[in-house]
Amino acid sequence: MDYLRGGLQLNMMVAIDFTGSNGSPKFPNSLHFMNPNSPNQYQLAISFISQILLSYDADKRIAAFGFGAKTLFPTLKANAVNHCFPLSGTP
Repeated sequence: MDYLRGGLQLNMMVAIDFTGSNGSPKFPNSLHFMNPNSPNQYQLAISFISQILLSYDADKRIAAFGFGAKTLFPTLKANAVNHCFPLSGTP
């Protein structure tokens, strides 16, 4: 708290795991499964943590990145796995 009182500013960012390590998002037992009626474990974690951290975030904006996926960015090699990309779609 002393750092925050002294002027330290935090900026929240998240990174979403797009690797296949947690199973296919098509199946309900996957951490990536999107259920329209209830949030998955990733969504819950981001929600709970952001409720706390955004209180200390100067601009109240969350940068969101992904990793472990093949992206369509023209600056990357075809079929290359990208290990850090903005979820906005703009590299």
